[in-house]
Amino acid sequence: MLVLFMTGCSRIVDYDHVNSVSILARDSGQEYRMTDQRQITRLLKSFNSSRKESFLKFRAEYVIYISYENGVTTEGIPFCGDCFRIDGVAYRSSEDLSKMVEAYFE
Repeated sequence: MLVLFMTGCSRIVDYDHVNSVSILARDSGQEYRMTDQRQITRLLKSFNSSRKESFLKFRAEYVIYISYENGVTTEGIPFCGDCFRIDGVAYRSSEDLSKMVEAYFE
């Protein structure tokens, strides 16, 4: 997995060499595949502008999968609103991630 966990000064999610991002809407089963590098970078930078939380309980609305140029795809990253979880670690973003991706499903 190419997800980084350096907090404070670096990235939570590595957005270099990303081939595509797939976002799955859990309730409807719809999937949106993103290949525009500007969209990908903007979305993943939002994940990186997050802080660790000691405890967050949420029901994921979406799951994001990141595919890199080397063929590696991350495990699903569940998120809802401004909350997400990577490898059991909870984070709170400075932006509402769900609102950001809702436009892709309209």
